[in-house]
Amino acid sequence: MTSKTGISRRVLLTGMTATMCAGISPYKATAASSPKGRGRLSLRQVNSSPDFAAIAPALSYETVQVLISIKHQMIRVYAGEREIGSSRISTGKIGKETPHGIFSVISKHEFRWSNLYVREPMPFMQRLTWSGIALHAGELPGYPASHGCVRMPDGFARQLYELDTADRHVVIADAPSTPVLISSNRLPKPGPVKVAENETNSATDTTANEPPALRILLTRLTGRERMANAQKILNKLGHDAGRPDGLIGRKTWRAIFGFQKSIGMEEPDGDLTDATYTAIRNAKGADQYPDGHLYVRQRQKPVFDVAVPLKDPDTPLGDHLLTLPDEPSGNTTSWLSVSLNDSSAASGLDAYLRFSIPDDIRKRIEDRLGPHSSIAISDAGLGRETGKGTDFVVVTYNPAEH
Repeated sequence: MTSKTGISRRVLLTGMTATMCAGISPYKATAASSPKGRGRLSLRQVNSSPDFAAIAPALSYETVQVLISIKHQMIRVYAGEREIGSSRISTGKIGKETPHGIFSVISKHEFRWSNLYVREPMPFMQRLTWSGIALHAGELPGYPASHGCVRMPDGFARQLYELDTADRHVVIADAPSTPVLISSNRLPKPGPVKVAENETNSATDTTANEPPALRILLTRLTGRERMANAQKILNKLGHDAGRPDGLIGRKTWRAIFGFQKSIGMEEPDGDLTDATYTAIRNAKGADQYPDGHLYVRQRQKPVFDVAVPLKDPDTPLGDHLLTLPDEPSGNTTSWLSVSLNDSSAASGLDAYLRFSIPDDIRKRIEDRLGPHSSIAISDAGLGRETGKGTDFVVVTYNPAEH
C-alpha cells in the first residue's frame, strides 16, 4: 500500500538495499526525514569506508558474545575464545553516554525510526533495553556521537543483524576482557538430556530436547533486604525496630541510633551504613542471614530467587559474565568468563566461588541448564531494566545517573 508521500515501504526498502550493495549508505536523513515525512531520504554516502573485519562463521556449539569497548570505540564478536569479527563504532556523546553492563538482544528490526529522536533512522536495529538503547547502523565520525545507542558501519551492522543472536549476550564496558575458559567442580553442570522413549538418542534428538538457556544473576543483598535483616536482628537484640519491612521509619531509625550508642560508635546518626550493618550482623546473639541473592530467569520470565551465603559481603564483587558452551567434548564444568572491570576474565571464577549455593538449589539449576546458559555476577543487583520480555539486564554503570 502506498503512503501519502507516494513511496511505498517496499520501494523504500528496495532502494536502501540497492544503494547498500553499491557501497553507499542511504541512512543519513535530511531535515524533512521524520515519521511524518519518512519517504524523503537523502542518499548521501555516510560509512563508505569498510573499517571493519567481516564476521566469520561460528560453529554451532560455540557461544557467541558481542563485546563493546567504550574506551577504544570498538566492537568485537567472539565465538568461544576466538575473535570472529570486529569494527569501529560510535557510542553515546557527552550527556547521552551509553550505559555499561550485560545485555541481550530483545528484539530486531531490519529498519526502524527512533521513537525518541524523530530524525534518526536505525537500520539493522537490535534492541538491548526497552528504554531505548540499541545496536544499529549509523554515522561514524570517529568519536562518541550517538544519543546512547551503538552505531556501526552498514556492512558490519547487517552481518551482526543476520548472525543468530538467540541466547547470546552483549557486554558494554570501558574495556571488557576477552573470554577465557574457567573450570571448577563447583560450577553448575547440566543434567542429562531427557529423551522420549520412542526417540533415538541422536544429536538431532538431543538438541531438540535440550532446555532453553538459563539466566542466573548473583549479587549482594539489596538495600531493602539488608534493612529487613537489620530490623529482625535489632528486634531480637531488644532494640524495637518495628515490622521488618525493609523500610526505615522513625521506629527503625531510633533502633539503629540506640544500637550505635550501645556499642560506643562515634557520632551515632541512625543510618544503616556498611559499618553499622556489619556491627549489627556480628553482634552477640544475632541470627545469621545470607548476604547474597540468587535470581533465575528462563524464557525471559522469572523462575525463582533465593538468598544465599556470600563470603566477605563488604568486598565488591566486580562485574562478570560466565556462559556455558555447548562443547562437543562434554567438558561441562568449563564456562567462558568475561570481566567488565580492569581485572582479568578469570576473576569471574573467584567472584562466583564466594557464593555458597545449597545443594538443593544447585540441583534445581542444573536440571534446567541448557547450552549458552549464563551467570551474571554484579554489585549492581536486579535493575529496573529487567522485566517483561527480557533476560537479566545488568546495568553496571549509567553515566546519565552520575
